[in-house]
Amino acid sequence: MFLDSGTLTPLLKKLEKKDYVVRTREEKDERNLQISLTEQGKAIKSPLAEISVKVFNEFNISEREASDIINNLRNFVSKNFDYSDKK
Repeated sequence: MFLDSGTLTPLLKKLEKKDYVVRTREEKDERNLQISLTEQGKAIKSPLAEISVKVFNEFNISEREASDIINNLRNFVSKNFDYSDKK
């Protein structure tokens, strides 16, 4: 995801507190953390996807354009986190 733990941990704690995700450590290597959706998290997954589609439709954005936007945002975030790590 290209996010450092200082960014990701507070977000995961909020999602965990709302019972959307569960964090579990791997037994073989406790440095690895597995994040899973709870039943409540799975229940909101589909409505959230529908909202995304509605937003893109409202702005008359094709599926290809939406994919490009998402990829560009991921690249932007990745580059900016890489840059901030070098400071």
